[in-house]
Amino acid sequence: ANAINSSSDVVGFSWAFSNRQRAVLWQHGIPGKAIDLGTLGGPSEATAINSSGDIAGWSETSTGATHAFLWRNGTMTDLGTLGGTWSKATGVGTSGDVVGVSTTATGATHAFFWRNGVMTDLTPSAVFSQASGINSSGDVVGTVSPQLIGISTAVIWTIK
Repeated sequence: ANAINSSSDVVGFSWAFSNRQRAVLWQHGIPGKAIDLGTLGGPSEATAINSSGDIAGWSETSTGATHAFLWRNGTMTDLGTLGGTWSKATGVGTSGDVVGVSTTATGATHAFFWRNGVMTDLTPSAVFSQASGINSSGDVVGTVSPQLIGISTAVIWTIK
């Protein structure tokens, strides 16, 4: 189990489906029954859930790349990357906005914000950053490091 929402629905992963790691939802009031959320082609894991039941996480694609996803109304959507080889979602806001971390085309690891099909790099000039959560007001929390080796700083991005 990785996350819980205000309805006590829980998301995470299970190995019970096809002997592969799969993203699952345990709905409050339905004891012992995990709902398989599917996959983009390989193993998957749910990492966040909002009060509306939107779920974010990551899945390997059929080519073996790891991509962030948004699961909404029974459909898993591949959120892509910031131009690099992988992404992982770490939070989902009340309106279905997703935050997380992705590699860029240059190989840097950056925080992202995804809304309505568009993934935005929150720190294009940083060496390393990651977003770890989003609240109902659209405030995103995470860390930024301006150097390859050094101290990371906690940050808040306000998204409008």
